[in-house]
Amino acid sequence: MSQVTPEGVERRGRWWQDVTRDQWRTLGGAWAGWVLDAFDFTILLLVLPEIAKTFGVSLVAMGTVVTGTLFCRLFGGLLFGTWADRAGRLLPLMVSIGAFSLLSLATAFTPTFAIFFIVRLLFGIGMGGEWASGTPLAMENWPRQHRGIASGILQGGWPVGYLLATLVYLVVFPIWGWRALFVAGALPALLVLYIRARMPESPVYLERQEQLQQREAGVGDRFSIVRLFQPDLLRTTLHAFVVMGAMMFTYYSLNTFWPTFLGSAVHLGVGGKTLFLVCLNASSLIGYWGAGWLSEKFGRRPTLVGYAVLAIVSLPLFSLATTAWVVFIGGVLIGALGVGLWGVIPAYLSERFPTSSRAAGSGTAYHVGAAIGSFAATIVALIDAAGVSLGQAIAIGAAIALVAVAVSVAVGPEPRGREFVADA
Repeated sequence: MSQVTPEGVERRGRWWQDVTRDQWRTLGGAWAGWVLDAFDFTILLLVLPEIAKTFGVSLVAMGTVVTGTLFCRLFGGLLFGTWADRAGRLLPLMVSIGAFSLLSLATAFTPTFAIFFIVRLLFGIGMGGEWASGTPLAMENWPRQHRGIASGILQGGWPVGYLLATLVYLVVFPIWGWRALFVAGALPALLVLYIRARMPESPVYLERQEQLQQREAGVGDRFSIVRLFQPDLLRTTLHAFVVMGAMMFTYYSLNTFWPTFLGSAVHLGVGGKTLFLVCLNASSLIGYWGAGWLSEKFGRRPTLVGYAVLAIVSLPLFSLATTAWVVFIGGVLIGALGVGLWGVIPAYLSERFPTSSRAAGSGTAYHVGAAIGSFAATIVALIDAAGVSLGQAIAIGAAIALVAVAVSVAVGPEPRGREFVADA
């Protein structure tokens, strides 16, 4: 039996009955790209101490590698997002996945720390392009009344990629070492073949291109990055930058050195760390799905604020305890709350920007946030080097960032239910 929502959208029953095969394919392809993006990046976090030993550098130096990689995601978001608004979502998505896959392979063969650093900077550009092109593609194809659910599913690809990386780490690293992990990181390039053959272009983008062909396009139409800083959109752009900066600083405060913390403070080996990380990411996957569903029911803003507040309460168990079972409980809670809140973000950002600049807007905001959050790795390492324990350093960085998430989202608008139209 069908029903009509308050927004005027007809529903046929269960939410999945409103979704077509092409819409599933589009979401699946964007999801897989995000899974493999996470897989390639997480490999680095799992072997930071071993790479430092290979090149004879400090943990602080490795923190700058993480910072540099994340900072370069900003350039990827800018370049690929603007390209996606001009040329469609599919081609930039394929190029970005191919680029970060090949650069992961190149990482395995770097002979010096300087070359390793440069390759990881380039990897960050490719990594930034995947989210900027893949997320608008998925959100524009999905039914509006179920966009929050798709958001949770899509962003939930990150913990799946993290899980895959930890499992490959468990099998590959003890036998072949850290370089072999980056060879495995080249496999995502195969996804490009599926995207080329099976995924349709965004219908909203195609409709907009037809409209632009019928009239003379201005600078803001030709270069969507310009549109972000025009007076009517500037406040939205800057607010999105602040929210995403706080979100990213939270994530990288929590996750960059947690594998190292599990080894140094909790004294776990490869198997124990893998088990803990698997549980953390399994709980965060549930958190992503839950956040997406709750944001569709109650709104994007209250869901993000509620998750952030509960995550702050869970922090002491996550990073201040040293007893394995207590840290385990903290990891599960933080995975579901402090990481799971990301399930709202694909819908939240896509709904903040008009079609004319959706890829550039959401991609740039996401990766401006990554550039801000990139300093979390270095700052946490410096706090630790100053004499504070690594667990305390993680807690300090994450607590400040989570407060910033709650406050910045609370003072912003509620974007749930925005209709995506071609002439915006």
